Amino acid sequence: MRRKKQQTIFKKLVVSIIILVLFQAILYPAAFFISGFAKKTEANAMDILGERVETCKVYMEREMIYRWSRLSASEEAIQALVDGVITENEASYEDIKTDAQLNQAVLFAVAEEVLSLLRQNAVTSAFIVLDGNAVATNANTEEKAAIYLRDMDPTSQPKSNEDVYLERGPAEISSMLGVTIDNYWTPYFTIQSQEANTGHDFFYKPITAVKAKSAGSKAVAEDFGYWSPNFILNRQDSIKALTYTIPLLAPDGKPYGVLGIGMAHSYIDSLLDYQDLLEENTGVYMMGLLQENSFTPVFINGASYKDYYTDYSSISLTRREEDIYELTPVKAVAAPLWASVQNYQLYSSNSPYAEDNWVLMGAINKNKLLEFSHSLVKLLIALTVIVIVTGLGIAILTSKILVQPVIELVQELRQSNPNSKIRLKKTGIEEIDKLTHAIETMSESVAESASKISQIVELTGTSFGVFEMNREKNTVFCSEGLLQLLGWEDVVLKNSCMPVLLFEKKIDSLSVYYYDYTSHIYRLPHKQTGFRWIRINTTQTSDVYIGTVTDISREMNEKLKMEYDNSYDSLTDVMNRRAFKENLEELFEKPQHLGVACMVMWDLDNLKYVNDNFGHVYGDQYICALANCLKEFIYYNGFVCRRSGDEFLTFLYGYSTKEEVEVVLDTVWQRICQATVALPDNTKLKVRVSAGVAWYPQDTQNLADLQRYADFAMYDGKHNKKGVLMYFNQELYKDNSLLINGAEKLNQLIEEKLVRFAMQPIVSVKDAGIYGYEMLMRPQMPEFKSPMDVLRIARTQSKLYQIERLTYFEGLRTFSNQMKDRSDAHTFKIFVNSIANESFSVLDFEELEKEFGAYLPQVVMELTESEPLNTALTKTKRAFIRKYNGLIALDDYGSGYNSESTLLFVAPDIIKLDMELVRNVNIDTRKQTLISNIVSYAKSRGILVLAEGVESYSEMYSLIELGADYLQGYYIGKPAFAPTELDKNVAEEISYAYEQQNLQGENLF
Repeated sequence: MRRKKQQTIFKKLVVSIIILVLFQAILYPAAFFISGFAKKTEANAMDILGERVETCKVYMEREMIYRWSRLSASEEAIQALVDGVITENEASYEDIKTDAQLNQAVLFAVAEEVLSLLRQNAVTSAFIVLDGNAVATNANTEEKAAIYLRDMDPTSQPKSNEDVYLERGPAEISSMLGVTIDNYWTPYFTIQSQEANTGHDFFYKPITAVKAKSAGSKAVAEDFGYWSPNFILNRQDSIKALTYTIPLLAPDGKPYGVLGIGMAHSYIDSLLDYQDLLEENTGVYMMGLLQENSFTPVFINGASYKDYYTDYSSISLTRREEDIYELTPVKAVAAPLWASVQNYQLYSSNSPYAEDNWVLMGAINKNKLLEFSHSLVKLLIALTVIVIVTGLGIAILTSKILVQPVIELVQELRQSNPNSKIRLKKTGIEEIDKLTHAIETMSESVAESASKISQIVELTGTSFGVFEMNREKNTVFCSEGLLQLLGWEDVVLKNSCMPVLLFEKKIDSLSVYYYDYTSHIYRLPHKQTGFRWIRINTTQTSDVYIGTVTDISREMNEKLKMEYDNSYDSLTDVMNRRAFKENLEELFEKPQHLGVACMVMWDLDNLKYVNDNFGHVYGDQYICALANCLKEFIYYNGFVCRRSGDEFLTFLYGYSTKEEVEVVLDTVWQRICQATVALPDNTKLKVRVSAGVAWYPQDTQNLADLQRYADFAMYDGKHNKKGVLMYFNQELYKDNSLLINGAEKLNQLIEEKLVRFAMQPIVSVKDAGIYGYEMLMRPQMPEFKSPMDVLRIARTQSKLYQIERLTYFEGLRTFSNQMKDRSDAHTFKIFVNSIANESFSVLDFEELEKEFGAYLPQVVMELTESEPLNTALTKTKRAFIRKYNGLIALDDYGSGYNSESTLLFVAPDIIKLDMELVRNVNIDTRKQTLISNIVSYAKSRGILVLAEGVESYSEMYSLIELGADYLQGYYIGKPAFAPTELDKNVAEEISYAYEQQNLQGENLF
């Protein structure tokens, strides 16, 4: 019985110790796999591959779209040259098909432009192929007139053209251009029929696409640009090239040839450096066309490609990850290629070739790609097995030396903490104390085994910690370094453990640092670096929780930096247009989150003034001052974007009412009104901005319309009064189609000077003679009904300066032309309207003096009082007029909002009473009183008074009676495109009224 009892105790001890060893040995490997570390390393390898391929793709795409294929300028130049040849030879574009002599003339005319295209676009070849015979005596339509120039090293551009070879074209062109004739030269291009040779798609596809376009639609050559993958000019030298061609279009839209460039495959291969993919130089770069799950390679760079495939035939693909595909090999290999596939955006969605899906692949052997991850897993498994075997051996050996079972000792062992070193009480009995010592030794061995696994994890270069929470025992075991990772420096562990309640409290305190709930990522404060990124993963079995804590600062910092650089404006530190659009498009996919929202378009006022007068450094500070104010929207659930140089967009969403949003808008608006920029002259310039607001969903539920409406509201505000926050008005929007669509028409009016100036006489009351003429603009385009329409569009397009220049130069030119034969031309004043917040440059003033210097003393500069005055610009214009003893008139006096202050600042020579004051002045006593006060004030300061808009005898008589010095209006004389004389009857009426006024004045005394 005693022997049986000893055997039972032995078994219990052995089983207990084995469980302890296994638990300690498996803890770290389990945490390792639970955390997904192996998957993470695999994902990192694929991400790195994808990033390298994407970087190469972005570079190639930029070269192909923005450098190699920029043919519009060359196409326009060639078209002009061909037009000249056609005209000179009294031919038509139809003659190109049959007239070889005409084609030769065309080739000689455009040869230098083709050479220029080769140099400017840095391509290996440039060519033009006409759809017409090259040889007059040969009826073979396959022999096309053409020029083909080749330079296999476009990066080198010597002063001479000896490195350029003439491959196709008349031999005389070689001496004309100073280029070399190649060994395989022929004088023409042999183009077989489209059915016979698909290798000539570079020629046929653009031409066929143009012919297939919708009837009546205007063809633009670049809309039919085509990338042809495998073009071989000479079978002898077998130089493959990628070509890009656009059709050459006659004035009637019919194609008569193609213009194109070529990039030799060998040169493109030099741009796709496969050595960037893997240190062992076993990677492969491939570029070609992708159709569903089939890839047809065009370029291949990488010697290891031959280990998998025999030729350039199509390759089958199988998707493994988001952008990672497995390529099916033709040859027997141990592991296939895995490739990152990146799509080029070479064609727009409206292109005839939009279905041609060009891609760039970077491929690596699967085992090589995942080599580090697999090696790490194998190493961890091997070391775990060693630790388990060692621990089990120690457990069995220790159990065998037990002398006899002691129930108290077993109970003590059961109550001990398996996660820490075991310490047993001494009994004073030699045999039992030996057993105690053996158990303690075994516990230390297990701890050392766990420490070894910790060291293994440290070798991976990852800061790593684990914890185990046992609710039944009310303890949480924490690995070495866990507290440091979590920043719990105030926590003291006992035997590497802490109470469950304290642990849960500390974990809950981390919730304020949550960054990504789905991935359990936290952004914790850190003394040295400011903050640290960690990921916490957990798993539960019964009442036991096991978790891992991993430092992911490096990968998060790299990810965030890349996201930031791609999404934010470098000057203002706010979103760029792309990031703003992407965020809003994603938000609008979940309209339930939008609530009441608004889009605001902001446009800086006076930026041109700051740049012109203080330099672009202060202009940038002016832009940043507004951006810093707008960033406050971010704290109110908003997005901020710099749309262009001086334009910004903001979007607020998630509110319950418009009133809540308006409170936020008012808060930020007040901050903007207080913002200033320090200028180099020690003054401070206030930030002025105009803004337009459109509401969601009240105005529209469409994102594009919302932005367009905000844009309209902003420009409407700039038109009415700069520096205001204007809300969108649907009815006003419908009534202002010219404001929305008139930009092109305004450009045409300015460029072609489509205006005339009518001359309206201004009459002196004192002598009833013509004092001068006001030059009144009359637009010569049906879209503009009046000068106000022109000013309205010019204001929204920031082109008031161009209108100011057009008014002065064309107005004075009209006066000069109309008065050139009159001896009294220099007796008349020339009234010219001036926009209050615009002025000329120094060069403009010099040009004005040179052309119209003789008339400048006669000029009366009219400042429209309803326009806000720009103090600095007004001083500049006033100084120029005073230099020639010219006069200043304050126009529309009485219609504005700062009449008295403007009058004091401008100090005009003449006040022009607004027609609203003049209308019915004969029967309106209030107007009579107001005009009388104005006249009295003006007379006391030597200012003359001119009444405009006089339309009846009664109005004229009352104005003379009130003391007006000059008269203007339809009753006095209508505007005409030639100077008119004053009607004799009107002159007599003016003289009579003036005499009556003087008689009344004499009677008063």
